[in-house]
Amino acid sequence: MSTVVVEEEAYVDENVGGLWWVFLITGTLWLILSLIMFRFNLSSAKSIGVLAGIVFLIAGLFELSLIAVVRSGWWKALNALLGLLLVLGAPQGLLGAWALFAPHSFYANLGIGSGHWVAALGAYDEHLVRDIGSLFIGLGVLMVIAAIRLQRSLAYIAVAVWLTFAVPHTIWHMFNLGPYSATDAVANVISLGWTVVGGLVILALLRDSRQRVRG
Repeated sequence: MSTVVVEEEAYVDENVGGLWWVFLITGTLWLILSLIMFRFNLSSAKSIGVLAGIVFLIAGLFELSLIAVVRSGWWKALNALLGLLLVLGAPQGLLGAWALFAPHSFYANLGIGSGHWVAALGAYDEHLVRDIGSLFIGLGVLMVIAAIRLQRSLAYIAVAVWLTFAVPHTIWHMFNLGPYSATDAVANVISLGWTVVGGLVILALLRDSRQRVRG
C-alpha cells in the first residue's frame, strides 16, 4: 500500500487567528446538527445514509473553505482535492438514496424550477429509477471512500469511474433539452456540466500535486 509523504511546512497563514469566529460558528453549527440528529429515529438504513451524506457534504464544503486560510500551495491542493471528492460524492449519494427509497417522489420532483426533470423525459418505471438510485449511491460511496483513504491510486480510480458515468450522461442530456423550459434547460446544463468539470479538476489536482509517494 502506498503512503503519502508530506513535506514539513506551515499549514495555515499566521493571520488566521483573526478568523477565530469562523471556527466558533462552524463548531456551534456542528453541535446543533448533532442535537437534531439525536432527535430522529436512526434505526433505518435510509435515515443513517441520508444523515451520513449530509455530514460528508458539510465536511467537503469545510475543506473547500480552508483553501482561503491555508498558506501552502500543497495544502491548498489537498484541501481542494478532499473537498471536491466529498462535494461531488455526497450529493450523488443523497440523490441515490432518494431514488432508491422513494422512487416515485424522485421521478416526479427532481429538479430546480419546474421540479420535473425526470418526469419530462418519459413514463415512470420504478425498477429503472431504483436501479439509478443504486448506481448513484455506489458512485457517491466510492468518491467518499477515496476522500477518506487519501490514496492517489484510489482517487484516480474513483474519478475515472465517476467520469465514465458523468461524461456520457451529460452529453446525452445536452442533446435532449427540448422538453424543458429555458430555466430548466440552463439549470440542467450547469448542474450536469459541474459533474464533469469537477471530475476533471480532481484529475488536474492529482496530476499536478507535489505529493511524493513511496511504494
